[in-house]
Amino acid sequence: MKKKILLGTALTVTIVICCILSFNFYLKVFSAGNDNNQPKTIFSFQNEIGLSNDQETKLKALLYDDHNAHISYKDNLNILSLELTRMISQKDDLRLIKKKLEEMSKIQVEISYRDIATSRKIEEILSPKQLDKWQQIKERETNPKK
Repeated sequence: MKKKILLGTALTVTIVICCILSFNFYLKVFSAGNDNNQPKTIFSFQNEIGLSNDQETKLKALLYDDHNAHISYKDNLNILSLELTRMISQKDDLRLIKKKLEEMSKIQVEISYRDIATSRKIEEILSPKQLDKWQQIKERETNPKK
């Protein structure tokens, strides 16, 4: 029984870590830190990329919606994680614990899927030349030469 509880706890920790890594990936893709700890976004490089006003408006709306969805997903995962922790500590039926873990996994899948869908929508907004430039900027900002 203790082995199953430890397994459930380990799985919960793994899911939470995946959620954190997913959100950190989101931040790295759309921003890169600078010396002032202020995030740089695609809008920080608007002139370099050559974004039009229309593209800027579309990207802001897309990223705003995506950010809000991530917050909602994160909130739901936090609630489910607390519920799971309670269930484990109260030694609830393992089938119920498994169901809670599956519920959490579905949210993680939705987060990952949304990240992919958002990336594709960005690709549709940018021209191929702008997309190449944005890829170069992300590479440059996430892997600065020393």
